[in-house]
Amino acid sequence: MHSINALAAEESLTNSVSNDTGEVIQARPRRYHELDSMRGLASLTVFFSHFVMGNMVTGPICEILRMSPAHIIWDGSSAVLFFFVLSGFVLALPYINNQGRYLDLLSFYLKRIFRIYPAFIIGILISVALKEYMYDPHNSIQHYSGWLNSFWKWNLNDNLTQLKYTLMLLASFNSDLFDPVIWSLAIEMNISFIIPFLTLIIKKNELLFNILFITILTYVGVEFWMTIFYAGILLARYHTLLGSYINKASKPVITGLFIITPALYTFRFTFHSNDSSHYPEYISCLASCIFIMLALYNNGFSAFLKNKICVFLGKVSYSFYLIHLPILITVASVFPYKNDYSLVPVFFISLSSSLFLAYIMYKFIETPFQNFAHKIVLKYSFWQKIKFR
Repeated sequence: MHSINALAAEESLTNSVSNDTGEVIQARPRRYHELDSMRGLASLTVFFSHFVMGNMVTGPICEILRMSPAHIIWDGSSAVLFFFVLSGFVLALPYINNQGRYLDLLSFYLKRIFRIYPAFIIGILISVALKEYMYDPHNSIQHYSGWLNSFWKWNLNDNLTQLKYTLMLLASFNSDLFDPVIWSLAIEMNISFIIPFLTLIIKKNELLFNILFITILTYVGVEFWMTIFYAGILLARYHTLLGSYINKASKPVITGLFIITPALYTFRFTFHSNDSSHYPEYISCLASCIFIMLALYNNGFSAFLKNKICVFLGKVSYSFYLIHLPILITVASVFPYKNDYSLVPVFFISLSSSLFLAYIMYKFIETPFQNFAHKIVLKYSFWQKIKFR
């Protein structure tokens, strides 16, 4: 098991560097590859979810699996909840329990913009190119689900304004038009601007106040997704305390957690919940928190998440999430549906092409722009003008 003290110490270790004025500032904190891997696995389940929805994969066995914890394999909705919980957790983690580390507000915003926008813009342009030059709306796609057929009905010349709005993530953009998964990117970007303030609130107050605070906000109708991010930030504040219980837990208890957590994660299906409120989503949010804790504090699960495949999926997860559905739509339009066996090439070509292109985007778009943002922060003192401590 991880040592709690060692884990806390690892979080606080940062390298000191100087900017152009000689001011000592802090370098990037340690990454937890287990969490990257979990994001990668969640992105893979989103792909599975869209493949099942797009290709009308049905049958008695599929129905039994769908209403069981095995549905976690293609529960894309819960995966998006997990993304938001994890974002709140990892963005707050370097600051929330480290009294000696401050959060530079402007540099935080700059890094978020460079983290999200470059790959996002490339993903949209790839989607447009696929639709314009490879997508066949008159052939095979008509044999797939109505959901898959509902996309890409647009003509580019008539939607240049919408393309501009989409590239800028303006409130009026149509998320289904070019790349249907980007609705979550708008939420991620918008809530990123308030995450530093939520982090400060949770950092400066005790658990009871933090719970009452978010309860009141929920009651008065605050944005639902903000409460999901809030849960991740709250978990970052108390993860060492909760991790101590996992470290001390017996094998039967840990085994029980690994059994019950997938059922909670896919709660709406496992427990046949038709609740129209957000109650099932909050249960999935709780399960996401448990998964994060197990990833950090259970030695066996942590070791599994550090294998090369999971680490690779973690690295390319963001770009993979962005481009997998446009590629799936394109491939389905090229390959005619004859029987269930004809879905095999659609699955493997879509998956392999998405992973390959995601790696290219990670290597030549994501990483260079993130490094560029970090260099800007280190070079110019302007980005350290507003500090949260």
